[in-house]
Amino acid sequence: MPTNEVNAKTFDISLNPIVLFKIPYNKKHYQIETEQILNILKKHNIEVEYTRFQNIIFDIAKPMLEEEIKEKIINIYKEKYPYMDINNIELTRSGHKNDTLISDNNLHIKDTFLKRDKGSFYIISQQGNRVFFNYEIDATFKALSPSFTLNSKTILHSNNVKSKSFKFKYLRETPLTKLPNYNIQLKKRVYPKKYITLKDIEPVPLVKKNTNIKAILKGVGYSLEFIAKALSNGNLNDIIWIKRDDGKRMKAKVIAKNKVKVI
Repeated sequence: MPTNEVNAKTFDISLNPIVLFKIPYNKKHYQIETEQILNILKKHNIEVEYTRFQNIIFDIAKPMLEEEIKEKIINIYKEKYPYMDINNIELTRSGHKNDTLISDNNLHIKDTFLKRDKGSFYIISQQGNRVFFNYEIDATFKALSPSFTLNSKTILHSNNVKSKSFKFKYLRETPLTKLPNYNIQLKKRVYPKKYITLKDIEPVPLVKKNTNIKAILKGVGYSLEFIAKALSNGNLNDIIWIKRDDGKRMKAKVIAKNKVKVI
């Protein structure tokens, strides 16, 4: 059965890596009497001060395998992009190839790499070195794409967009994966071979610029309604400027579709 060797260097009492005893590889914890260790050291002519501890307990660090490192990378990507399907990941280790990596070691990766299908990261080894890895991910993601060329201000619905699968290479912006439960429109022209991003869309305004809307003016004991022109787009609770037929401008709060309350 494979074992973990414990030598004199473990206790910083000798530069000579004399093997003191061996711990079975399948053990997660191992306890040994202090007196037993002292007797072994004496046999090798190593004298140490007596310790008041009767026993020494070893917690065995589990070596980090390549599959575990891959799983850590996949989890990082899945946390950032839950809609992504990762098929495979290739790893190449560079430098400090004899250093030991254990399961508790954190993986350090720059956020900029997570936008791409390839990059690098490092793990601090047990020896205190940065062990670098290059990686490449084979992944796809689903996003909404125009069924045909859609112009700016087009309202999106199930008849003009469809879900398509895209190869993950570089995510410039967050993809739109499904239609929300409110009306949205495009901010620019989008073509069928492209996916729509959250940056490409905006809510359809309840009040549109340069359209005639109903305005309500309330005071003590009275309420007036009149038609005015919206001087800007506005959604619920937005404050916009409106213009009456006589040219006077007034501030108003959007309260419903094509309806504002003068403030």
